[in-house]
Amino acid sequence: RHKDRLVSLRDFEEVARRAPGVDIGRLEALPTFHPDLPDIVTPGVVTIMAIPRYDPHQPDAPVPDNLFLDAICRHIEPRRLVTTEVHVRGPKYRAVHVSVGIEVSPGRDFPPVRDAVAKALRRFLSPLEGGREGKGWPRGRSVIAKELWAEAARTDGVAFVNELLLIDERGAVVEEVPISGLELPHLQKVAVAQGEPEAASDVLGTTPPPPAAGGRPVFPVPVVPDEC
Repeated sequence: RHKDRLVSLRDFEEVARRAPGVDIGRLEALPTFHPDLPDIVTPGVVTIMAIPRYDPHQPDAPVPDNLFLDAICRHIEPRRLVTTEVHVRGPKYRAVHVSVGIEVSPGRDFPPVRDAVAKALRRFLSPLEGGREGKGWPRGRSVIAKELWAEAARTDGVAFVNELLLIDERGAVVEEVPISGLELPHLQKVAVAQGEPEAASDVLGTTPPPPAAGGRPVFPVPVVPDEC
């Protein structure tokens, strides 16, 4: 093994990580996986999922830009076998929200415990530090509400969890958010309350507008102008 030819799966990961000019936070090689045909086993195809270590625009769910992906492509292209088709892509994030109601241990203040629970849940679902092993949320592993419940319950200062709501990207409260292909969860908002959790509509900010002075609700109505 002279470490300059992409043959085994380990070669793809080791060689791609040595691409100059990029700071890689996470990299996985997926054999027989075509990003445009995720449900079909495609022999001869390898997809590399790469995530940068830092993203100033989205620190908790880094997104690779074209320069990042192109640098990896240029590095691996002359080292691949001619019979291998290689794709380099970033993850596809699935938005999730969490609302949890807790009771704090006697003698503990709520604000520090609240912040600790939110931090623990964000870390647990992180694409770079998440999961039980702290190496990033495992690809293909669904997000389960009961697992998040356990993570919140083991946070220092939490006496017990009253209830936890897992909210998917549609705004529905679910028990599980399936993850497949290049998908990874992105915890966009976590609300920690003392007692009962906040409602999903409050977490998402979809509360209907208050009624007007006359008692009737006011809704914005789009109007097409006569002239443009």
